[in-house]
Amino acid sequence: VITRISVDEMRTYARAGSVAHEGLSALRTVLANNAVGFIIKR
Repeated sequence: VITRISVDEMRTYARAGSVAHEGLSALRTVLANNAVGFIIKR
């Protein structure tokens, strides 16, 4: 029973980490695309 709970928790944390990574990656892409316009204006 404890092992099953631990496996479920690890899967949940892995999924949460995956979602967080995807969100931060998307944010990095948006910031990079916005920086292009700023650099061109310089």
